[in-house]
Amino acid sequence: MKKRIKFISFFLILVILFTGCTRGTEDFVQRVIPPKNRNIPIEGTWEVTAVLKTDNTNSSTYKDWIGKRIYFNRENALLGEYFLPHPTYQFKKVEGSAYLLYNHQAFPEEYQFDEREIQVINVTDNKNALWEVIKIKEDEIIIKIFNSSYRAKRRSKEVNPEVFQSYQKHDQKEDVKKKSNTESIRAGVLLGLRSPTTQEENYQYRTLWIGMENEKIFPIKDMNHIVFPRKNGFYEMKVEKNHGEDSLVLKSILTELKSNPQQESMDALSIDHKEEIYRKINYIGNDYLSIEETKVTLAEDRKNKQEKSYLKMLAVDSLPNIKAIKISDLLGEAGLKAMEEEVNKRKKSLEIDEGTTSKIEENFGLERKMGYWFLKGRMTPVGNNTVEWDYPINLIPSKPIIFYNELSVPWTGVKDRVPSAIDIFTAPSKDIALIVTKEEIYIYQIEQGILKSPLERIPLKEGESVIMAEWATGPYVKSWNATLSKYISEEEKN
Repeated sequence: MKKRIKFISFFLILVILFTGCTRGTEDFVQRVIPPKNRNIPIEGTWEVTAVLKTDNTNSSTYKDWIGKRIYFNRENALLGEYFLPHPTYQFKKVEGSAYLLYNHQAFPEEYQFDEREIQVINVTDNKNALWEVIKIKEDEIIIKIFNSSYRAKRRSKEVNPEVFQSYQKHDQKEDVKKKSNTESIRAGVLLGLRSPTTQEENYQYRTLWIGMENEKIFPIKDMNHIVFPRKNGFYEMKVEKNHGEDSLVLKSILTELKSNPQQESMDALSIDHKEEIYRKINYIGNDYLSIEETKVTLAEDRKNKQEKSYLKMLAVDSLPNIKAIKISDLLGEAGLKAMEEEVNKRKKSLEIDEGTTSKIEENFGLERKMGYWFLKGRMTPVGNNTVEWDYPINLIPSKPIIFYNELSVPWTGVKDRVPSAIDIFTAPSKDIALIVTKEEIYIYQIEQGILKSPLERIPLKEGESVIMAEWATGPYVKSWNATLSKYISEEEKN
């Protein structure tokens, strides 16, 4: 009898403990919650009440969304005409400002969330992240689908199962992709790549021309320096050592010019520096490039040295002169203000005195993160101070710095499909994606924001990274292909 009482007591204690562990929680920090075992905070019937921003290229698709119903439950999800059987809900909490920075395409300019942290729910089919839901209040959400966003209110916490019946008879993929683009796909990209060499502070550069029509990839062209398009034609850029200094040598291709006047100008300007200057290209576009400049000053014994590095934005038209552009000249006072606010905040946290760092307005550049180009600044020490640090500048680099800085596939969908992905570039036509890993580049076709099977894999050199992606679409693809073929042919003759 005593043993039975002890067993019952032990069993009751276990029940109490496990009951306490299964209570609901709102702390969805990077935690996947199985829908069958937990309640779904967005479960119910919702109605679109406002359009925040629509993708301009598909505005006709979304113009009548106000009043549409949205349904979420454990078995199905239905958003307008998009049906998703057996969805997976992944919850996480993120900083609202960071989320807007990475998803700025889908929100109005200057949009802000009321709370510092927001709860984001990814709704997926276990292969692709299709929609994102931001929970604003208990009965109010924002739906982000592709590059559009809508505000919705909950009309009921229940879902009538009959709303799914007509969709359950169709194949899932056909429902999600039924509006896929059936027109001929023609896209091409000039991809600039940088890789380290065995020599200290030196880098190699090359450019790949990848052209395609429908699912056919043209023979990929590989050029052993940077080739990029401008309004007045194509140019090549090389980094050449000149009296201990890396020079950026620029010239137009396929011209009658046999000499390079810019190179002659560079020779005339060069002097015998007491220091060595290394320059690494981080980004290059039609009119601007971002570099990292390292100055190495040698001591008298030529054994000890002092290094200082700077980030610089340069105008292509200013080359071969290395004249840094101020952020206020590119982005106005808003750019300078964003930079100063972040610097003052970092100085305070690091207890750095004024006057111990270099001028900030010219010390900034670009970096890649999760499919976008972002601005960042650098604090370079002066005097005996040794503290050097980088910081983000919370502004989106737009024209004239970058003409195309958008994604037609959400980063979460990329990582779901290719977990080893470190970057992605998508065509302006929204039908081709280049997914970059450490070892190779995958070329994917896109349909309705969803990645299909890879069309091609391109191996990368060790440590190679992308510094440029210039796209051609439609009839320009064949034109670029012909021009670059002629250029490569002329190069091989010389």
